Amino acid sequence: MPMVRIDFYPSGMYLFLMRSKGLTLLISLFLLFSSVTVFGQRDDYIFVYLGVRDTESILSPTELRVLDNRLSSFLVQISSTEPYSFLFPEDRLSILSDLAPSAGQDLAVRGLSSDWQPLARGVISGEINRLGTQFYLDLFIHNRTNGRLLLTRQDIFPSFDRLVSQLQGTAYGLFGIQNAPVPSLSQGIAVQQGSPLFADAQLNLLVGTWIGDAGLGPVEILRDGSATAELDDNETMSLEVEVLNGVVRVRQNEPNAPKMYLSVFPYNIATQIVGLARPMTWEFRLTADGKRLVGNKFTSFVTVEQGTVTRVDNTYFREAEWERVE
Repeated sequence: MPMVRIDFYPSGMYLFLMRSKGLTLLISLFLLFSSVTVFGQRDDYIFVYLGVRDTESILSPTELRVLDNRLSSFLVQISSTEPYSFLFPEDRLSILSDLAPSAGQDLAVRGLSSDWQPLARGVISGEINRLGTQFYLDLFIHNRTNGRLLLTRQDIFPSFDRLVSQLQGTAYGLFGIQNAPVPSLSQGIAVQQGSPLFADAQLNLLVGTWIGDAGLGPVEILRDGSATAELDDNETMSLEVEVLNGVVRVRQNEPNAPKMYLSVFPYNIATQIVGLARPMTWEFRLTADGKRLVGNKFTSFVTVEQGTVTRVDNTYFREAEWERVE
């Protein structure tokens, strides 16, 4: 029997992975007004991701979730272009606390049953430490069968913010990939904050039509701060826009509804997501030419297995960009 795994990112990406003997099919469906991309049949190396240990409680629970979510997102990015697939167990942090060794040691796999993730060739984990003001992030790949340490990578960051903004390079570097496929918006914003590349946004400068990122059609912003985003099947979503200290904040201004998900999901899945996912919000900076809004979308990370939503992480966020329609 093939194994089926479904991961849904309300941020705009729905991943469907079906694996049988010698076959891995990865379909990336961009939510709502987006096309279907089939990456084809591949013989993938499958890894289990168990998260990052913080034994010294260096990070707050929220910071640790942000780190875990960002790293998970970059692994999914890698799977779209490289012959690797990743599994994300729901109870991965508890598994990690039982199995993970100290840095540089082999993994204690004796506690794993022989049928635990049998398709996986490797186990990915991490460890965060701090010395003075610097953060040390170690990532490991262990052999799934015997626990032997196969690969490790350590990067040093001067702050947690810098760690988050540069995490993409760390994740790609673990697999020997020197360059990420696209520049990171968050890195660009971190460098350009306070430079002439960004304008001091005001509500009247935002009035007009914008092309939203994945998951939205055109967005019409009015002078009073109300906005409407087009969805599929002639549906719309109400939004509210405000500007505070130059930061543009856009929030969903109506309750979750199945219409936001039905272009991809059957009704029974959409109704489950409605009751679990947090409302969508965005935070942007306006570029100096007034043509783009760049920043982050704050949404939910949802896992669907066998027709049931089994996990929702409402701390998830990703990079986003809107472009003005001339």
